[in-house]
Amino acid sequence: MTATTERDPGQVQAPVLGLLRDLHRELRIFLGQEQPAGESVGVNAKGHRQRVFDVETDRWIRDWLTAHFPGGVIESEENAAPVAFGDPDTG
Repeated sequence: MTATTERDPGQVQAPVLGLLRDLHRELRIFLGQEQPAGESVGVNAKGHRQRVFDVETDRWIRDWLTAHFPGGVIESEENAAPVAFGDPDTG
């Protein structure tokens, strides 16, 4: 039997499920604070209006990814340029 470099789908799914659970909790808190989520606060990389909700969600996801993965590059429509963190080759 030969060794493969493929990761078990469970290894990939577990961090993503954790992200979704944490994001759901954080968004419930954010929305419960009655933030003006519909207020326009800027323009995203696609030229669309940004809202507080979009910017805060994007920030939270970037923070979560950088805390839970050794490195990578995050591309988002809320940022004009990709954001590299840690060692992109190990992420």
